[in-house]
Amino acid sequence: MSEEQAQQPLPENSGLSAYSGVNRSVTMSRMYYWAQKFMELYPNEMKVYYENDRFVCYYLEQNVYRLYNFAIDYGYN
Repeated sequence: MSEEQAQQPLPENSGLSAYSGVNRSVTMSRMYYWAQKFMELYPNEMKVYYENDRFVCYYLEQNVYRLYNFAIDYGYN
């Protein structure tokens, strides 16, 4: 993952092709930096549950009566 890859537009492919080949690095970089920005804005709701060199698992707690809009553009979606 890199910020350079995150600046590229999301692949316009459907299905699993967005997660394979060159598209994978773009998709995963954008997801990672989006999550970092979301965590910055909502530090009490989103936390890192588990992380190692190859994997990050986030934990998101949200009120079921007041859901977050995950389509908000934080610069990476």
